[in-house]
Amino acid sequence: MTADHPFDALTPFDPELTRTLTKASQKGGLPLSADAVSDIVDTILLGYQQEIHFGEALTNAYLTLLGGGTLQAITVFGREIRKVASRSAALGHHLAHVLPSVLLTRDDTLLDTFQTTLAVLLAKGEYLVKAPLEALSAIAAGDDDNGPAYLTLLQAVFDRPLSYNRCQYLGNLLPRAILQLQAPRRSVQTRQMTRLVTADLNLIEPFLEGLSRGLDLLSAEALNRFVTRGLALAGEDPHATRRFVALRSGRGQAACRSLQTAVTLDRLQARLNRYLQARTGQAGRVRPLSAIRQPQDASMKGRIQASTTDGVHLYLPDAVDCFSSRAENTRLLYAMAKFEAGLLEFDTFAFDIERARDMGCLADLPSVPSTPSNETVSDFSTFSRQFDTPRLALDLLTLFEHARVCKKMAIAYPGLVRSALPLFRDAMRSRLASPPPNLLDTCYGVIALDLAMPPTIQKDLAAAALVNDLVGLFSAHDPLTMRVEHCAGLVTACYSRVRKSVANGTDAPIPWAPPYRLVLQPERLAAASREADQQADRLRARLRACGLKSYRGDLRQLMQRTAGHPTAEDLEQLVCRLPANTDDCAGEPMVGQALRLPAEIIDQTALSGTIEDPDDVDRITWQKEWSALIGDYLHEHVRVRDRRIGGTDTAFYETMLSRRDGLVTQIKTAFELLRPEGLGLLRPWVEGDDFDYRALLDVALDRKAGRLPSDRLYIKRVKQRRDVAVMLLVDLSRSTSNIVAGANGSVLDVTKEAMVLFTQALEVVGDAYAVAGFSGTGRLGVDFFRIKDFDEPLSAGVKGTLGALTPQRSTRMGAAVRRAALELMTQESRVRLLLLIGDGFPNDTEYKGDYAVQDTRKAIAEARSRGIITQAITVNLPASPQLDDLYGPVRHTVISNVNELPDKLLRLYGTLTRA
Repeated sequence: MTADHPFDALTPFDPELTRTLTKASQKGGLPLSADAVSDIVDTILLGYQQEIHFGEALTNAYLTLLGGGTLQAITVFGREIRKVASRSAALGHHLAHVLPSVLLTRDDTLLDTFQTTLAVLLAKGEYLVKAPLEALSAIAAGDDDNGPAYLTLLQAVFDRPLSYNRCQYLGNLLPRAILQLQAPRRSVQTRQMTRLVTADLNLIEPFLEGLSRGLDLLSAEALNRFVTRGLALAGEDPHATRRFVALRSGRGQAACRSLQTAVTLDRLQARLNRYLQARTGQAGRVRPLSAIRQPQDASMKGRIQASTTDGVHLYLPDAVDCFSSRAENTRLLYAMAKFEAGLLEFDTFAFDIERARDMGCLADLPSVPSTPSNETVSDFSTFSRQFDTPRLALDLLTLFEHARVCKKMAIAYPGLVRSALPLFRDAMRSRLASPPPNLLDTCYGVIALDLAMPPTIQKDLAAAALVNDLVGLFSAHDPLTMRVEHCAGLVTACYSRVRKSVANGTDAPIPWAPPYRLVLQPERLAAASREADQQADRLRARLRACGLKSYRGDLRQLMQRTAGHPTAEDLEQLVCRLPANTDDCAGEPMVGQALRLPAEIIDQTALSGTIEDPDDVDRITWQKEWSALIGDYLHEHVRVRDRRIGGTDTAFYETMLSRRDGLVTQIKTAFELLRPEGLGLLRPWVEGDDFDYRALLDVALDRKAGRLPSDRLYIKRVKQRRDVAVMLLVDLSRSTSNIVAGANGSVLDVTKEAMVLFTQALEVVGDAYAVAGFSGTGRLGVDFFRIKDFDEPLSAGVKGTLGALTPQRSTRMGAAVRRAALELMTQESRVRLLLLIGDGFPNDTEYKGDYAVQDTRKAIAEARSRGIITQAITVNLPASPQLDDLYGPVRHTVISNVNELPDKLLRLYGTLTRA
């Protein structure tokens, strides 16, 4: 061993390992003694001798410690590893993964707690060590107390007599549960859990349930008081404590509400949606911030108390608890919504690079291209990529744009700004009070929030001059006429100076975000407006072909505002004549001129992209769709195509009649009873067709008895008829091809059999009926297959169409129900009935889960509000409580055995339509 090659003893074993350890030692700079090196070599060789993965784990651990640990940490690590390695290599392997993160904290108290916890776990058995300790490094992140709190909890839980199964269960439950807690409050909640389990181990699950139901919103002091109240109940009734802690008792819920100062978005979301619609004219689009996948961006880490927008939706914190008062937290949530709405109202997202170039705002960046129409990137992204640090360019654009919108809001809504702006000012003052103040914070405070320049910046002449220059650049524009493109021009004018000031000798500035808000996110903007951008590009190309100039940003917003259905009047304010000289950017405005656009320019189908409709499409209708995400309808959102099934198979219908001949006879007999008699006899009447002889006898008896007789002495004969119209709507999705257990056919085969018997029965009873199927892919391709119309006889063609039915694609059920209801409303029958046969839940592109269920439920509610009786039959699926959410608790029938469908369908129909 030499000073330059301390690990030569490992060379015969693995030369590469020797070089790796030597480099790590030299880079870390630790003065390793001969004993320390020998200890490392012996420990690594011990690991490889026992198990190769154990040796690799030890090598990685020593590399970590050599890079950032201390000599004492290396010594302690070797001692602890050799101690547990004598028990098993697996245990040593686990410890090699966990112990370095503990030693790197250089916290002797944490190390002592870890060793005590390890001893407690080993007392139960080695099986208990892996899961609880492997999660330690992740749990300890973000707060110095997270690790000790978690280890103390493990001691409190396992340092008692427990069965093997209970240890296994808790050993897996606790790390998963603690990891799911929010890092800023993890240690507080873990400490309170320790208090509870010390009193009663059975309080773990109730407390975790309570955290999921609202306890996680309590502050540290409030949670401590809540747990104290819960423990006070333990002496009275342990079960009462569990219900209290789980928030399943009235006392627990009341206590939580009284202690909670946080405000949750779900309670105010509907009100905020209404506010946003009144403010911007757009349907409610408020979403929780948790709906956004958190990017690997320092501006988002830990910033759950922030708001942002993607140009379509407002994203607000799931809960706001910045203040100790619920009223102040509510005020902050409203302030976030109001200022983010300003970006929508004042056209931040109409940003257009071509317009900025035409306005002369990008003179310092002559190479900025227009955003290619085939790229799914936003103009913000294209603009920021022209700078060597795109993030800084976006930060500056955010700064100037927030300032512009604040000025416009101060003019349009002075009271709103006076009440809400102080919250942002106070937050920024707190930032600026921490030396040294960030330059971007200073600029944001001075330009956007009208704060005074901090004294520390004033003393820095260069920084003060830069801030004053930025203020001067911004103030040179009139707030009334200033656009987002002007803000882009300000970025190009000041970027170089700001870049030099904030770089701090590195290639990239420190990520920045304003108080309670996030910077513009180009990728998210592009994703939210992708479809509108594509439609805008198509419309823009058609306008240009007609000699009309338009901007992509304006057309994008128009498409979003009109749900992709603009009118000529909408376009009038957005277009101008192309200049005769192509070098001239300006065009001749069309405002006030008669604008006659060819119909195909704003054809809805053309704007929706390349949609290849089959040849059998008869009619296209646009249906609305309920969006649970925004709490409102997306009007004319779904394109429904009326189609006729290609091909015929008359043999199926006749074969089915022959095979079920006996059942067909029974059905016809049963449904004959539903047919009313030709004339109905009504009695007693004052006037009628003939005397009612029973009434005449009553008159004679009344006179004999001295009573006043009735004058209702007649009978009336009226013609009776059933006044029923029924639509049988059948799911033709791909899943209907599944084979039915115990049968030779698929779900669709049995459904077709039921349809054959159903048509035979209705032919007997004489009710007006229609049969249709539905399937499709995506919102622009929902297929409504017309099998038999109301005014169409049961002809050979209908029978052939029914026999030719095959499984199709997906299930966008809400649109199909609305289309069927539209068909039923053409019938003037007294009873209108919609029978829906499906084999599962709705499922389509971007139409799944709760979103699809709520839209279908809304469509069914719409049908019922129009007097249409709806009844669903779900086949080949076990009963599920979610079906109640989909159809209503008494509006659906589940048939687990699909072979029962024909009989159940006919009996259900008879019950629903019997007079």
